Amino acid sequence: MYFRVSALIAVLATPVFAASTDLQTFEKTVHKYAPPIDVGIGKLKKSPCVCQDDSVRHGDAGVLVHFGNASGGSPRLTCAIPSFDPATGEQDGVASCATFEYLGK
Repeated sequence: MYFRVSALIAVLATPVFAASTDLQTFEKTVHKYAPPIDVGIGKLKKSPCVCQDDSVRHGDAGVLVHFGNASGGSPRLTCAIPSFDPATGEQDGVASCATFEYLGK
């Protein structure tokens, strides 16, 4: 009797984990290399990138971030390029560059 009660308690106390969907698993992987843009540039040090478009930002360094999902559900990535106040050195803005090269670690 004691064994049955102990076994029943153990079964009931075991947490039930829901299986992750393929999208959730993929999003976790993307999040490791490209955190959400709302984290703040100062805290993003994982994935450097360089802008490769034909704008004035071409060649500027930034960090890889994700900012939501495309219509198909996949996370969207961009190279977030911070700008800084020359007098204080504090970040005062961020620009997005969709054509970039990931520099890796």
